[in-house]
Amino acid sequence: MNKLTAWLREEIKEEFERQGEHGLIVWYDPGGTLESVVQEALPEGVRLLRFEGSYLALRFALEGEDPDFQKRWVVYVPEDPLEESWLRDWELLGERVEMDLLGLLRRRYSLGLTPRLVELLRHRPGNARDLASQWNRVMGDRDVTEQALIESLLALGFGLTHWDIQEALLKFVVGDGWREKLEGRGLWKEWQEKVKDWTGWSDLPADEAALRGQLEASILLSELVEAVPELASRWTLVPSEGDRREEMASLARKWRERDPLRDAYCRSALKVEREYGLSGLLSLIHISEPTRL
Repeated sequence: MNKLTAWLREEIKEEFERQGEHGLIVWYDPGGTLESVVQEALPEGVRLLRFEGSYLALRFALEGEDPDFQKRWVVYVPEDPLEESWLRDWELLGERVEMDLLGLLRRRYSLGLTPRLVELLRHRPGNARDLASQWNRVMGDRDVTEQALIESLLALGFGLTHWDIQEALLKFVVGDGWREKLEGRGLWKEWQEKVKDWTGWSDLPADEAALRGQLEASILLSELVEAVPELASRWTLVPSEGDRREEMASLARKWRERDPLRDAYCRSALKVEREYGLSGLLSLIHISEPTRL
């Protein structure tokens, strides 16, 4: 059981402890953000009844099986509560709970409801559903912070098992259509901020293809500058800081040495070589060891 499921189980247990031997929880989770973990989170002896589109059918199901409400039930409704609730008597008999993924994290981890998290997890319940279902994989043992949650959403957006900026950058520079995919999750601006932080650039090209071209040039030229330091001041998109430039150079090596990405690397290297006139430039410079882009 992962942490998220354990937190949800604790919430359910605490609700039933306040009700005594029998109990009923009518739980509204707009967007079904926690639906993937509900069953596993149920404490022993608690039965689950899911709303599947008909409140009338829901009532017949529970009242037909347990007319005197002698058992413990979680009635899970993956929708907003109605103004005129069909389940008002159940809510008064037991407990009405309104809790989505963000609400659970707020209750169990005192997480602040920042505008960014509300937009990404509440206004886009698909993000929350994906995060909840993949929690153990993308969040692991990380502390629950706004940054960790956004990075985990970016990992899901890029199809990664966990957040790794270099792996995300490799996917971005060798593919296309990422802006559309990330905007569909509300993550394009978050990705732009990560690129800014990693590169140190104050401004980014607005166009996805232009950003990809600038990144591939920066990555490949950084490796060249690491081998030929006298070129360090020639290109503004190559970081002047040694540590940041070395990180870019290491990404170039990773890109070149990974078999599935080698063809894309060769195409990018040829493109950068032509755009920046590297053949003519390098012929004028003595290089002690052969250098490859």
